[in-house]
Amino acid sequence: MDEKLSRRVEALKQAMGEDPRFQELNEADSLLRKDPEALSLSQEKEKAEEAFNEALRHYGEKSSEAAEARKALYHAKLALDECPAAKRYYAAYVPVRDLLAQIDDMLFGEFREKRGC
Repeated sequence: MDEKLSRRVEALKQAMGEDPRFQELNEADSLLRKDPEALSLSQEKEKAEEAFNEALRHYGEKSSEAAEARKALYHAKLALDECPAAKRYYAAYVPVRDLLAQIDDMLFGEFREKRGC
């Protein structure tokens, strides 16, 4: 990488680190990883995912076993999503995701395949 580009990338990295959206996301992420309720609900969701995948493998997508496992997974995911620490994380994640999408578009948009007329 040439020096000018390297300086610009470093400046972008520093600006992102100083941006309150990234700071809020980092704080929310740290709290989420330490929250006992979120950790427990995350483990329950992982178990429900495993049970659902197992039901799909053994019984097929249209089986009653898969339907029950899908419902259990839905409820486990819903419980995790409704946890206060997860809600805070998701709320902080959306503005960062949108900003990163804009940056990605600016950097790589012209290289993507054009669609339509």
